[in-house]
Amino acid sequence: MSAQWRPWSRCVAMLHAVSTHRVLGHKLPAVRGRKPAPLSLTPTERRALEDLVASTGLPNRMVAEATALCLCADGVAVAEVARACGVSADTVRRWRNRFAERGVEGIGEIAPGRGRKPEVSDRVAEQILHLTFHQQPEGATTWSSRALARRVGVSKDTVARVWRSHGVRPGATSRPVLS
Repeated sequence: MSAQWRPWSRCVAMLHAVSTHRVLGHKLPAVRGRKPAPLSLTPTERRALEDLVASTGLPNRMVAEATALCLCADGVAVAEVARACGVSADTVRRWRNRFAERGVEGIGEIAPGRGRKPEVSDRVAEQILHLTFHQQPEGATTWSSRALARRVGVSKDTVARVWRSHGVRPGATSRPVLS
């Protein structure tokens, strides 16, 4: 047994372990409070959730959410589910509500406004693409990322990221370049 408790290491075993108040060898303290009604699942939904829990190729957030939903369906208290999955009770409640609204397809969704924001605004990306396709740089036939970056006022890496995300390769053209 490892000294460090890793909540995702044995998700399948947690389904049974939490009901016996033990997770990965650690005794869970008793939880007080109102226990919500067990989450009602159809046999198809239950099978789909168990497949997600057993998956080794999905992101941890999806496996944790599926594990939490299976535990909720087994009637385990929200606070115990949260402790077993390493998340807050509010997160478990949000997962339950989203599952009630969207079903299995809603698992792993990231709410709008969450996550990393794009580094380049749409306006800057459009300006980079417009200059790439519609203006020729002075003294050259195609734009280099450094020259275009100086012109737009961004880094050369930003220009390269915009080109890459739009499949643009200014130096590798199939048409003849006018000199």
